[in-house]
This record gives sequence, structure tokens and C-alpha cells, in this order.
Amino acid sequence: IELLETAHEVSGMPEELAAKAEALTLLAHVLHRSLDGPKEALGVYEAAAESYRELDDARHLRKVSLSIAGLRWRAGNPERSAQAYEDILESAPDEPAHRAAALASLGVIYRDPGRLKESLTCGREALRSLRDLHDPRAESYVLSSLAESHTRLGQHPSARSCLRHSLRLRQEPGDEEGEINA
Repeated sequence: IELLETAHEVSGMPEELAAKAEALTLLAHVLHRSLDGPKEALGVYEAAAESYRELDDARHLRKVSLSIAGLRWRAGNPERSAQAYEDILESAPDEPAHRAAALASLGVIYRDPGRLKESLTCGREALRSLRDLHDPRAESYVLSSLAESHTRLGQHPSARSCLRHSLRLRQEPGDEEGEINA
């Protein structure tokens, strides 16, 4: 954040809030993805989120919130992560992609502490949304996640069914093993 403020000072450019929010989001993304700095990225994403709140920009706030929730889970704070994803669900009734991402993530987060029925409910709802969005790659991921929850519940036929469907989605014509997109 200090780097961003220094850049504004040196350039003499005004610190317009929308531009600041976008720059913070980009910086957080670089820290998170390229430099593997999750703690630093989390702080920068939170600053971007505050800017988007000030701008009353719900769509961009949800996108940043998805990243914050994921980083919280990665940092070993599943409770705060789950709360962030649940908040996204409440704020995104008309954003199917954001809802699907939050639901898919909750399916994983709920599974780890043994909240398996909730995990399945979220996964199934995410799957319905992803089918409507025509996103077979994400659908395949959610099916694999559902298979893990079914396995932990001892529902092995359901787990196998999810895995078979996931494999079919990963296969391209002529690719019997599903190796091209795996």
C-alpha cells in the first residue's frame, strides 16, 4: 500500500478512489499469484475492499471478497473464510458466477471439519449454477469435490458417479482417458 501511495506522490497524479481500488486489486493479485505473499496480499485486498465499499461498488467488492475468503482459508482460518463466502452469497442474488464460486468453496470448507451434509448441499447448488453458466471445467472440479464428500459419508456409488461425470467433462472427443484437459 505504501508503494502505491508513493507512486501517486511521485507521479503527481491525484489519488482518485476508483483508480486506487483497481490498483490495489492488481497489486494484491500480483502479491498473491506471482510473489506468493498471501499475508501481504490479504492486507492489500482488504484495502481494495474498503475502497469498493466507499464507492458502493458491490460487484467489484464481491470479486475482491472472493479472493479475501480464499486467502483466509489458505492461511488456516476456515471460520472467517466461510463467513466471507456466506456474506458473498447474501450479497449476490443476481450474480450467478459469484454465487457458484462461493458455493463451491463452501463445499470444500464445510467438508474439512466434517460438515458433510452442508458440503453436499453447497456443492450441488454450485453444480446447478455452473451448468447454467456452461462452465464444464468448474463443473468438473465441483463434481470431484462432491465425490470426496460422498466418500467421507460412505456413499461410494454416489462418489463413483460424480467422478465418472467429472472425467466425462474433462474428456475431449477422441480422448478416452481424459488426459487432454486434466
